[in-house]
Amino acid sequence: YVTSGIANTVSAFAVSPSGRLSLINVLDGGASPRGLALHPTAGYLYVAGSGSSNSIATFGISDGGALIAMGTVSAGSSPWSIAIDPAGQYLYAANFGSHDVSRYAIGDGGGLTELGPGAAIAGGAAPRAVAIHPSGRFLYTANSGTDDVTTFGLDAGALSPIGTSAAGDELMSYVRALAELLEGSVAATRPMVDEGRLPKDRLVGQTG
Repeated sequence: YVTSGIANTVSAFAVSPSGRLSLINVLDGGASPRGLALHPTAGYLYVAGSGSSNSIATFGISDGGALIAMGTVSAGSSPWSIAIDPAGQYLYAANFGSHDVSRYAIGDGGGLTELGPGAAIAGGAAPRAVAIHPSGRFLYTANSGTDDVTTFGLDAGALSPIGTSAAGDELMSYVRALAELLEGSVAATRPMVDEGRLPKDRLVGQTG
């Protein structure tokens, strides 16, 4: 299964014994679909729509692998990546634009229900990826805005922050250190933002 953020589609392919792909069907994936996740035990696929829809779409999967649109739920700003716990009970979305993680319960029919009011949990800046430990006890977000990884504890859908570890972009770490020394702020033009090295609110256009 493949998303296209340009065509705004999600495609299903069959894989032959030799590894060749053949297209099964193509459906509307919402605005700028990016991350996707397969349910670990049932025939459902979930797609993060990072564009104007700011949503998570649910698709059923037929016996032949074809996708069937089922519906959408709202997420935070620019959901970029999603992950499902090993038991298939909860789904989590890393929201690049709102710097948080949305949480959902997965129903028997594959539908998503947001977990309570204020369900999104604050995370690092501009998280672009989310992953769950095989034990189902920990969740990690890769934060492109701060070049670090945040660890959360997991318990029945609830997230509890554990800590943050530095990672990645050595150059940006030097730039941030210099900005802090000068009591300034770090901003950039569009390429740096499009690469996810800084969040959207750090974008400076040609006119300043």
